[in-house]
Amino acid sequence: KVALLLAAKHDPTRVKTVIAVDPVDEVPTEFTNACSRSSNLSLECTQNNARVQITFASDTPGRPFGIGSAHNARAIHEANKEWIEPLVVHTGASHMAYTDNGGGLPGLLIRGGTREANEDARRQLHALIRRLIQ
Repeated sequence: KVALLLAAKHDPTRVKTVIAVDPVDEVPTEFTNACSRSSNLSLECTQNNARVQITFASDTPGRPFGIGSAHNARAIHEANKEWIEPLVVHTGASHMAYTDNGGGLPGLLIRGGTREANEDARRQLHALIRRLIQ
C-alpha cells in the first residue's frame, strides 16, 4: 500500500513503476473507502506514464483472521482498473506467499494457500519484478 500511496499522493510525477504485492487497504482506508463522506485516492496519476502493477493472492483467508474482501488487492484494483495494469492473480497462493519464509513467525500469520502455489507465486513475482524494472 505504501507504494500505491507514493504514486497517488506524494510525488506522482517522479514515479515510473509501482509493484504492489497483494496490498491491503486498511488502517486507514485510502483507495476502497465505502463511506460517502470520505473520498478515495485515485491512481489516475499513472497518466504520467507510470506503470502500476498489483498482485492478488487468491487463497488469502478473509475476516476475522485474514484480509476482508472490501479492502484487498482485488478491491483496490477494481477501484482503479482504468488507470493500471491488469491484475496479476496468484491462484491458490496466500498473502504471505511472497516472503522468503512465509512471513514473520512462519506459518502463524495469515495462513493459507498450498505450498506449491505459494512457491509458484513467489517465483512469478520475481519474474514480474525483473520484467518491470528492465
